[in-house]
Amino acid sequence: MFKYGPEYQYGATAMRDLYRVEVENFHSPLAVGLYVLAMVVVGCHLWHGVASSCQSLGLSGPRFTPFIRKTGKAFAVLIAVGFIAIAVWVFLVGARS
Repeated sequence: MFKYGPEYQYGATAMRDLYRVEVENFHSPLAVGLYVLAMVVVGCHLWHGVASSCQSLGLSGPRFTPFIRKTGKAFAVLIAVGFIAIAVWVFLVGARS
């Protein structure tokens, strides 16, 4: 969307306004719903993937595993909720600001 999206005229120059593109894309409840669903899937993937990737790198054992699992789950929630919050905020408030 951002690389091949529309260009807007600002005086004599045409440029991509990423904020405007985002507001236009997240104006639709369907687009926001699909984006939220995709971020939930990404969060579920990270929920398992962070700890699994650390294990693949050899950072496993009774001393490290509980910390890595907790940190991975917190990271997964933070990433998913952060991106969901952006889309929901743009849908609810973004066009008015």
